[in-house]
Amino acid sequence: MGSLAGTTILLVDDDPLLLRGLSRGLESEGAEVIGVGTVEDGLEQLCEPIDLVITDVNLGPASGLLIARAAAVRVPSVPVLAISGQATVEDAFELGRAGVVAILEKPFGVDILVDAVAKIAPPGEAEIESVARRMVGAASLGDVLGRVRRAMVNEALERADQTKSHAAAELGISRQHLQKLLERGQA
Repeated sequence: MGSLAGTTILLVDDDPLLLRGLSRGLESEGAEVIGVGTVEDGLEQLCEPIDLVITDVNLGPASGLLIARAAAVRVPSVPVLAISGQATVEDAFELGRAGVVAILEKPFGVDILVDAVAKIAPPGEAEIESVARRMVGAASLGDVLGRVRRAMVNEALERADQTKSHAAAELGISRQHLQKLLERGQA
């Protein structure tokens, strides 16, 4: 199994050769790739179960920013990676505001893309199941849930530079809920 086994990726690029090459590279690492060439097709695929979105910034007459903004609304827990050969400072700013977690400048090798994806993609179901199987009999469910909760809260706080409102958004909970977890020592 490759490093991306169990990861479903929506890849949007209007260059058919690049789309095919990147798809093959990601698939060789075990990812399932849904490759499309237009913003319209990308928006339609956001309804499918996906773990990560990769979108080109300049998609002919349209912009990958539309994909990023739609993903932030429709699938807010799914990270978005932008790729571009011509992104401006304004593009980077707007992409960041739309929730894009990283931008790769073209040209880049498939190995660079795979490394970037491996760093930002959430663990696949197979990886989570593997850890869960190892924990059965080794720790109680309550203990495991507590450890996972603490690890996720600490990671969210670190990513958000200790800002509770941003960390809560990363976790998909309210700031008040996060505060209660911290006060109770549950995180």
